[in-house]
Amino acid sequence: MKKFIFSIIGVLIVCSSLVFNGVVSAEDTTSSVLNGSGVIIKNTTLIPAAEFMKAIGGQVVINEKKEITLSYLSTNILIQVNSKYAKINNVKTFFNIPSQIIDGKLMIPLQLVKSAFKLDYSVNYGTTYLGGQYLESIVVNTDKVSVTIMINDIYERFQDLIVGKAWLWTTNVYIEDLSGNPIYDGIDNLAEVDVTAVKRNEDSDYINVYLIHKGRNLVAIIKDDGSKISFFVKSPFKRYKFSQKQWNEIKQTTISIGMTEEMVYLSWGPFTRQSTDTYGWGTSSMWVYEYDDGLADYLFFYDGVLTSMSE
Repeated sequence: MKKFIFSIIGVLIVCSSLVFNGVVSAEDTTSSVLNGSGVIIKNTTLIPAAEFMKAIGGQVVINEKKEITLSYLSTNILIQVNSKYAKINNVKTFFNIPSQIIDGKLMIPLQLVKSAFKLDYSVNYGTTYLGGQYLESIVVNTDKVSVTIMINDIYERFQDLIVGKAWLWTTNVYIEDLSGNPIYDGIDNLAEVDVTAVKRNEDSDYINVYLIHKGRNLVAIIKDDGSKISFFVKSPFKRYKFSQKQWNEIKQTTISIGMTEEMVYLSWGPFTRQSTDTYGWGTSSMWVYEYDDGLADYLFFYDGVLTSMSE
């Protein structure tokens, strides 16, 4: 099994090393933008090894012990997948985050190649609508090349989504196909999907979640509010023991008198605001859903059960 895994790694390294875009400047300095993106894990930036080494004129070699050597000029870095140790010209070095396979590519710590190869780099930040900053790209420079690496700064936050199966909470997302056409029908609330990638939208306040639903490749666009509220990574149908009638209502994002707060929440999503009063005879709550057109729905609960609603 190990032999098979490392054979796959070898193929991935060789194949991915061929993919990058280069442009020669007027000063004979080669500039390139890697097709692959870097990621941030535990405050450590990891970059695609094979593409990066190819871009700076280096090499990647795997020996019979399944050790990987990154060579540039007179410096060699010896690493193993998932090991926090590396050897730089036979001197052992420790890094907090190991080199690892992510999305089929060998990813290595940026700090490792910077230190070993004596490289300079600069950082570019993007700005959200509300003024927050995020790491957008890194530019690594040698005396001959300038390599731009785009950074997927949200990878770690959504890492547990990119494992395949998830359940889409449609009340909080805008869905479109890969051509940008909106999808209004054919996807129930809490539909089972396969998540393939998560990236920041061109509008930096939103996040694109790439998914497959019944054979269709789609994009769910969600507000970057610091949460993963639009997806369940474990089946809600196993977690909550509702009747089939109640599940059918939730799938169609409808509500009815007698629903519990959990049912309403799953069907309509988070409320805009709420208030709760507790008395000796029970608890009374009001949920308010406010909309962009100025209208609102008011839902009234008694002891966690929907008793009335008004607009």
